[in-house]
Amino acid sequence: MIERHQQSKCAGHTSESSQRRTADLWVHMTRIFGAAWTARYGQTDDGMWESVIRQLDRHEVKRGLQHMLTDWTDSFPPTPAQFRKVARIPAAHRPFDRSKALAHQPSDEETTARNMAALRGMLGGSA
Repeated sequence: MIERHQQSKCAGHTSESSQRRTADLWVHMTRIFGAAWTARYGQTDDGMWESVIRQLDRHEVKRGLQHMLTDWTDSFPPTPAQFRKVARIPAAHRPFDRSKALAHQPSDEETTARNMAALRGMLGGSA
């Protein structure tokens, strides 16, 4: 009996937590996408997004939001499936975006020698 009560209490807590995270997501996505978000999904969730958020931990939701801010290139807000997919991909595993890479800066021999000496000093060796 106690075990069943604890399980339902945990399930209720998870539901409250996912509802809170979905409400927070709504605020952030509305800030990111503006009217495009509310035109597509409304002022509040109809339960579709909460079912996705329930599958993600808070770090994944944060990762998904960060991706929306920095890497999302589509002009439309993501579908729940797209958001879940991006939220589960660690940043280190995302494809390299060449458009954000620094331009190659050629250097002369003196600069190269100075930089190599500085690196050796940081590494504590003379290799």
